Amino acid sequence: MRMNVHHKGGTVQQPRARSYPAIAFVSIVALSVLAVALMLVILWSAIDGHGPAKWLAWFSWCSIGFGLGVLIRRSLLRYLLEAGEVAQLHAFLPPVPPAPVLGASSGTGDEAGSSGSGASA
Repeated sequence: MRMNVHHKGGTVQQPRARSYPAIAFVSIVALSVLAVALMLVILWSAIDGHGPAKWLAWFSWCSIGFGLGVLIRRSLLRYLLEAGEVAQLHAFLPPVPPAPVLGASSGTGDEAGSSGSGASA
């Protein structure tokens, strides 16, 4: 997948690191696993006289870990993609000259001669 970046010199195409359909598929799988775990916990708690269900505890623990991992990975990937795009956009911009600072010397060395009462010897 490519994205067009416009700058003063024209249009530049840059490749995407990951495809959005793959990210969406993994997110949907994680959401489905979390939904199934929640439905199983609700079903287990609705049964009268239910006993311990270690398999349900492990499945819930693993699905929460998987869902959290997908969420963190997706957020980190989105951050890295956008940070890369911003860095590439700034690479095409002209450098901004630094703003003059009041009271700063220009470094030429003739400030001492001009900063007096105006009379020269």
